[in-house]
Formats: sequence, structure tokens, C-alpha cells
Amino acid sequence: TQSTWGRTTSVLPESLMFHLSRRCLNVAAAKTTLDEHLSRGRHSAAPLLALIEACQTKEDLTVAVEGLQAYHRNRVNLTPNFQIFKSLIEACDRAEDPSTAFSILRNHPSLSSARPAPQTYLQTLQLLAKHKETENLLAGLKLHFAFAYYPPSPAIFDCVIEGLCKAGQISESETIIRQAQALSCLTDTQLLLLADASQNELPEWFFQIATAYVNGKENTDKKADPKLKDILANRK
Repeated sequence: TQSTWGRTTSVLPESLMFHLSRRCLNVAAAKTTLDEHLSRGRHSAAPLLALIEACQTKEDLTVAVEGLQAYHRNRVNLTPNFQIFKSLIEACDRAEDPSTAFSILRNHPSLSSARPAPQTYLQTLQLLAKHKETENLLAGLKLHFAFAYYPPSPAIFDCVIEGLCKAGQISESETIIRQAQALSCLTDTQLLLLADASQNELPEWFFQIATAYVNGKENTDKKADPKLKDILANRK
């Protein structure tokens, strides 16, 4: 039982306690281990990771976030910080709960004393794209700029465009593509994703941007993808 688990772990060597908790699929028992750990003034991330790894449902994720908040209240500096959030987002994927992943990203400053890692942003947006959560995907892109912790990444825009294409929301992509272009984050991948999703019904703005992109690549070592050149050459 949960109470028995708590009494048992209080007398076990710390290394054995973590070994057992990582193999415990009972979220309640894992949370008891975490609380016991913090109550003894210890600050290892292992009990928190064990709790997160046990998560399978949305309800489990609520318990995991409570565990993370407990560490934050105790002013525990989790290192490496991004590994905790990586595991959390993976748990959101297992639970098929991308909305919680976005909530975790949005509330990152209140869940951790450290800033979100670039990997955390990208992993969260990839999950949102996978599940076609386009509203949160676009909101996540805005957060990327609002926090302003690091320069925008082409991979972020690749992910957003992929999510829009999967959801069939091609009309939403123009603003994102123009933003990527202005920030020098436009890529072959973004344009080819749009071309594939549009089924040969590409808008005029696409050809204008793609032409400028291909021409700009001609004087560099990295040429544009031949497929993109073919699309422009075969324009109807």
C-alpha cells in the first residue's frame, strides 16, 4: 500500500529507494517516495523522474506537475533542468495529452527557476504538431518570442508549418512563412511541406517567396532543393 511504501522507503538506502521507485508503476507510491525524499531535505531529481516515468494518464500528469511544483517550492535547482521537462513532455505524449504539454511550457517560469531550454520548446511544439493542436502550436510560437531567451530557430518554423499542413490549415501558413523569411529562418523543408499539402494549388504568395528564396541560395554553398526548383519551373 501507499503508506507501507512510505514507511519502507524511509529506512532503505537512498540508492535502493531510487532503484525501486523507478520500477514502480504506481504513481501514488512514486509521489509518496518523492514527498519522503524532500521531507528529509534531499534534492536529487531521481524521485521526480521516477514519478514522471510512471505517468500514463492525464490524471497522472497532474500528480507529476504537483511533484515538480514541490521541488520548486523547496528551491531545488534541478540539473539538468531540460531532462525533467523532456521526460514530462514524453509523458504527455504517452497520455495523448498535448494540451498539458503546452500548459507546462507556458507556465515554465513558475515551475522552474531556470529558463526553458531550446530542446523543451522544440519538443513541445513537435508534440503539438503531431496531434494537430494548431491553436496551441501557434500560441507556442508566440511564447518563443515573448520569452525572448534565444534567437528563433529554423527548426521551430519547420515544426509549426508541419503542424499546419497536417491539420490542413494551409491558409494560416502565409503569416508564418513571411515571419520565417524576415527572420532568415525560411527553409526548403517549410516550402516543400506547403507544396505537398497544397496539392498543386499553390497561391501566388508562395511562388513569390519561393522564387526569392531559391534565387538567394544560388550565390551560396547551400543550393535550394532540386524539388523546389522543379516546382517553380513547372508552375502552371
